[in-house]
Amino acid sequence: MLKKAHVLVVGIGGLGHPVVQYLAAAGIGKLTLADFDRVEIQNIHRQVLFGIHDCGSYKAEVASAKLKALYPELQVESTLEKVDFGQLAEITAGVDLIADCTDNFVARYEISRFTEAHRIPMMFGALHRMEGQLSLFNGRSGTRYTDAYPIPPVSERIGNCSEEGILGPVAGIVGCMMAAGIIEFLATGKTVSDGRLIRYEGANCQTYSVEIAPSNRSVNIDTSIRALTVDEAQELLAQDAEITLVDIREQYEHNDYNIGGICRPAGEMNQWLLEFSNVKSVFLYCNHGIQSDAVSRVLASKRPDMRIAHLKGGLSEWAIAGNDIRDPKA
Repeated sequence: MLKKAHVLVVGIGGLGHPVVQYLAAAGIGKLTLADFDRVEIQNIHRQVLFGIHDCGSYKAEVASAKLKALYPELQVESTLEKVDFGQLAEITAGVDLIADCTDNFVARYEISRFTEAHRIPMMFGALHRMEGQLSLFNGRSGTRYTDAYPIPPVSERIGNCSEEGILGPVAGIVGCMMAAGIIEFLATGKTVSDGRLIRYEGANCQTYSVEIAPSNRSVNIDTSIRALTVDEAQELLAQDAEITLVDIREQYEHNDYNIGGICRPAGEMNQWLLEFSNVKSVFLYCNHGIQSDAVSRVLASKRPDMRIAHLKGGLSEWAIAGNDIRDPKA
């Protein structure tokens, strides 16, 4: 089974390193490594395939070459594209499982959205300082990443690995746990992390595990949601005077810049839904469109009578289109 398996590993950092090394050593037939980043000196303490002479080279290409040298029978490919929903469709032909070893929420929700849509098992891993977590989604249990994290905490002030810092051995331990789960799942069709969120605490060497409850999916919540481009959004806002424009970011982000409307943070949805009892249509926006997409789906499940639209690509696309987001009322 392993010899015939094809695994796509997204992110060749602290987690991706032990994942690709142990999958290759276990006899996985084919690996595709996706990472658009280059090796930097601060990576080396936790990304042990790399050395000082690799700095400046692309991680995916260096890792591919070194794995191929170690395991000549391994089929290994690399892609340097920044992974999104469309790009995943181009590189996942024949893939049996995707390992999400990324370190940012935008990529993570793109991968989870793609794997849910195409029913591809996804081994998820994440790190923060001296702790990490992992779970297998879209497996036998049927749990999805959005069952565990329905609303992404997208904020410009949330740090990634390079900003927050990661203890190297913790990355290795969590990555090894991910690799073990992948191997077990591909070989037997089951693993303990399927349907459970496993957390490792490096400070006390303790592991905790909780069961993930699948969300109710009996209602089709997509039909009432419209993801609008910048031009479509501007047309809607100009024509529909009754629509409620809602910035679902945090208040401090709204104060920094916005495109008008009111600020109602995503994490406070249950509170502001009471305020919206008579609202019939809303237009949501956030920084990148990932959070507004997730909030739209949750909102549609709670208010199936409401007309819901959100800004595809978020304020990033709004700004790229040349629109002012600093002082919208000026």
